Amino acid sequence: MLLIDTNVFLSVLLKQNRFEESKELLNKANELNLKILISDFAVYSISLLLNERGEDRVFNRFIQYLEESNNIFIYRLQPSEIKEVYKLKQKLDLDDKIHYYIAKKKKASFITYDRDFRKIDLVNLTPAQALKEL
Repeated sequence: MLLIDTNVFLSVLLKQNRFEESKELLNKANELNLKILISDFAVYSISLLLNERGEDRVFNRFIQYLEESNNIFIYRLQPSEIKEVYKLKQKLDLDDKIHYYIAKKKKASFITYDRDFRKIDLVNLTPAQALKEL
């Protein structure tokens, strides 16, 4: 199971950074029918950013992708889980703590470009590293 960070989806949607490897990872995971998680917070963050940039076509493509995918699941935090996230001692921003919590709870590999995760006790890989392991 993979938990995909906001920055990986944005790299594909906006064709930024190393978007080819991010896209390849999503395609490979789909081919292998690997379960992919995305947090509801990430969906809202991506939607907010696309809205602020006026990227209506990209937004619609993203939502359609989520709706049509058989292997991508949106993880919605319950109020009690938000309380647990808030209590986490890791020195991370709230959005990163959310991802940390979900990855730990679901025993998922966290796929991200965020270097902050390299300092903590969480399996995290870049899309290129994850591709080598699939």
